[in-house]
Amino acid sequence: MRFLRRYLVVVVEGWSMYPTYADGDRLLARRAKQGTNQQPASPSVGAIVVVPRPDERNGWCQPLPAELAAGAGLFVKRVAASAGDEVPAAFREAVGAAGPEFRVPPGMLLLVGDHPGSRDSKQHGYCPVDQVVARVVRRISVSGHVVPPSVLDPDIPHRSIGVA
Repeated sequence: MRFLRRYLVVVVEGWSMYPTYADGDRLLARRAKQGTNQQPASPSVGAIVVVPRPDERNGWCQPLPAELAAGAGLFVKRVAASAGDEVPAAFREAVGAAGPEFRVPPGMLLLVGDHPGSRDSKQHGYCPVDQVVARVVRRISVSGHVVPPSVLDPDIPHRSIGVA
């Protein structure tokens, strides 16, 4: 039973993490510690995390709603920058960074999908570290789906990955 409390099986929905993950891939993710007084450790740049689906107008919200912590409405994204890192140029407009020396604030992350058409921090801004539900450990099965031609076109936006 302890295994089930510590891990989450994520089924990829969509193509926003393509080519790393495809629609239908199953991932094993280790849950972040929730409900502790400690500030969660910030995932390293390049880590793949599971976070709640951001609000279309307000981005990622606080605190993490219980239904999202349980696995509904989640995204899988790669950490592009964490606290103290310089804000990459692609994210500056979304987070209001004016100059090249602008840094990611403490307790925040910038998240990105691997597909150029992904919806991520480029549209939704910073994601608080405490919104990280889990960190992906490994792929446990491959979908075998054929990649549709539209996925190969970077100008077509793709919905983000979710959890089933």
